[in-house]
Amino acid sequence: ISKSKIVVIPHGNYSHFTKFISKDVARSKLGFQEDDELLLFFGTLRPDKGLDIVLDALQLLSCRSPKLKLIIAGKPFGDMTESFVNSMILSRNLKNHVIFKGEFILDSDVDYYFCASDILLLTYRRVFESGVLNLAQTYGRAVICSDLPEFRESIQHQVNGMLFPANDSNALASCISEILVNRGFDSMGKRAYI
Repeated sequence: ISKSKIVVIPHGNYSHFTKFISKDVARSKLGFQEDDELLLFFGTLRPDKGLDIVLDALQLLSCRSPKLKLIIAGKPFGDMTESFVNSMILSRNLKNHVIFKGEFILDSDVDYYFCASDILLLTYRRVFESGVLNLAQTYGRAVICSDLPEFRESIQHQVNGMLFPANDSNALASCISEILVNRGFDSMGKRAYI
């Protein structure tokens, strides 16, 4: 493999890889409105990351909030093909609430996705570590994570993010609703900044 194709990204603060962009500029570039409520599901799409849990929770919330949008940004992997993800979205009648970018997100675009979003969702069924969590914290974004031991090492519930019982879309919907109603994502994101 050519050395030009290899990048080593250490875990921890990613501030030397990221650039802060104002929320309104990032949203404008991605085609969102200033008052949209943006959830982000970011990274390689695999079954163990729980996209179905996110979509089930969004289905519960979509009728209450027309401004609620989910950005799915990442390349499908294995059984999580682009057509399978699209069928998951359509079967839940979420076409107007979900923006699916089923491709590898270029480094130059990562800043826009994180800076435009209000909340990052990490709904994993299992995890060993998460670079996406560290990235969200570097951008000062609130996160809602499955209540897995690896996430509990970094997230204090209702301090720098929220935790919900893994695989429970109803509990996830409650967390999303609570953080949006209280507008707690900005203060949690500030406390999450590493």
